[in-house]
Amino acid sequence: MIDTPNFFAILPSAVRYNPKLTARSVILYALLTSLAVADGAAYASNKYIADTLDVSEPTVKRLLRELEAERYIAMRYEYKNGTKEIARRLIRMLELPMLLDVPKTQALYAVIPTHILAMSELSVQAKLLYAEIVAATPTDGFCSKPATFFAELLHTSEDSVRRWIRELASANALRVEMEYKGSTREIYRRRIYLTDADEIAEKRAELAADGTETALSDKQSNEPAAPNTPVCGQILGVCKNDPTYKNGKRRKRNRHGKRKKSTERLRL
Repeated sequence: MIDTPNFFAILPSAVRYNPKLTARSVILYALLTSLAVADGAAYASNKYIADTLDVSEPTVKRLLRELEAERYIAMRYEYKNGTKEIARRLIRMLELPMLLDVPKTQALYAVIPTHILAMSELSVQAKLLYAEIVAATPTDGFCSKPATFFAELLHTSEDSVRRWIRELASANALRVEMEYKGSTREIYRRRIYLTDADEIAEKRAELAADGTETALSDKQSNEPAAPNTPVCGQILGVCKNDPTYKNGKRRKRNRHGKRKKSTERLRL
């Protein structure tokens, strides 16, 4: 059984922005790309995947069905000679559909170190945010996108984005620096530096050399997006996981001050 991941996982925009996928199925797809060998197939067991992502084996089976339903993967079984006993399972990565409505400031492929995916102290939402931060970071610079940008991209709240950034910083996945206006404490700009920036840049350079990816410049990545454009606020995301938000608006409260139930909460 081959279940040793490569150092990097690749998360394409077609998967990141598919509203039919749950957050965990997106992270599972990223893990599968790191497990795929030269023939384009992953051989890891449900137990290995469950242990790596800190979920149950039934959850892994459900997430695999989600990816299979979207035709991102195809599963095939090999049996022991003359029996119905499964010898091994092959999870083949299929060709992805073309996704045209992609933010111009986001790279088509997010390169994620596999040790980030396996961090049990990180929530699945923080891992998704990390992927978007990587996609918004130029190979030779930093990400200065505001929380508003990622909140609109992931269909969540700014407070949630800030909380996940703190999670990532505590896990040493990134470093945050603040720039202030003059001698005041008013924040002018926030800079996010990736801890594995050099390794990520090297891997992205490989993708660019293969013609898979186009490198972002500092100007492309860090310039603000105009409101109500396909770049900002109009992208369908997978992170519909903030219980206080529904279609970008805060849920109403009942007369007792409690939030009303929502049927659009992400299935984690």
